Amino acid sequence: MEPVRVPKNIYEAMVAHAREGFPNEVCGVILGPPWEMREAHRAANAAADPLYTYDMSPQDLFRLNRLAEDTGWEFVAIYHSHPPFAAIYPSATDIAKAFYPDAVYFILAIGQTPLGDREGLRDRQRRADWQSQLGDPRALAPRIRAYRILKDDLFGHEGRVEELQIEIV
Repeated sequence: MEPVRVPKNIYEAMVAHAREGFPNEVCGVILGPPWEMREAHRAANAAADPLYTYDMSPQDLFRLNRLAEDTGWEFVAIYHSHPPFAAIYPSATDIAKAFYPDAVYFILAIGQTPLGDREGLRDRQRRADWQSQLGDPRALAPRIRAYRILKDDLFGHEGRVEELQIEIV
């Protein structure tokens, strides 16, 4: 299978967004003609606790769908970040939220810390102290992976995950 070709400016936009939101999850959409990534668009994460999940804001989702319709483009890719202690693999929640069967799903993370950091960050009162120990997100290396999420029932919670190779161009 051909690798997913990601323009360098799109890759850099996703990484910049993830660094700015670190360690919380950020999300966005990449628009373009079928199979061609032209523009990265940020969306607000409306989740109750963005450290552990993402919910694309309904206003942004509406805006981006309208933009896609107006330009004749589509959601070529959906991206979101995971915190540095999480694997960059679709969670059960990520699979349940995969409503765009033709889109590539990018998951990225800034840096990598032990899974034990998850527990330290769970307490919102102590979260700021833990965050300062994670390091400066501008200095941490990004990790990114791409997937196709295939579901028999678009609104179901189960699906198959296929990892795709990425080529930054």
